[in-house]
Amino acid sequence: MKIELLISDRTDDLIAEGADIALRLGLGPLADSAFGARLLASAPRLVVASPAYLAQRGVPHTLADLSRHDRIVGPGLLGRRGWDFGRAGSVTSVAIDGRVQVASAEGVMACVKAGLGIAVVSRWMCRAELERDEVRPVLSDYVLEPVDVHAVYPAGPHPVPKVRAFSDYLAAKLA
Repeated sequence: MKIELLISDRTDDLIAEGADIALRLGLGPLADSAFGARLLASAPRLVVASPAYLAQRGVPHTLADLSRHDRIVGPGLLGRRGWDFGRAGSVTSVAIDGRVQVASAEGVMACVKAGLGIAVVSRWMCRAELERDEVRPVLSDYVLEPVDVHAVYPAGPHPVPKVRAFSDYLAAKLA
């Protein structure tokens, strides 16, 4: 199997790109399409900031505290309209006007580590930084909707064997 990896936060046309498979990250179900799709994994999300930022600006303890903090929002529409927090069976939406808007997940983490503000990220995005104490979780009493990772393929509901094998591999690695 030969793999050519193209990384983009855009939703490119698989057929026009000649791609056998794409990974789509998002909240909730995928938009309807003629493509086949398979949910590979869901990643919990959390709110993080750098220790230096928290030392300078303080730790937010309530959702109202977010208005006094700089917010970093990432690629696509994920988080640009607001952050939805769950707690005790109810959901509260917080309008977010990001001080920094970044076009890539890596850029979001770079901005957080540089102390530019607070961001919502998947646990996958920040696992290493959490382990090294380069970022810290805040507002841990609240739950955010997980980000889903789907494999999308243009072959309809039954992918060709190489796509099935690759998506099986990814599902096992992401589990």
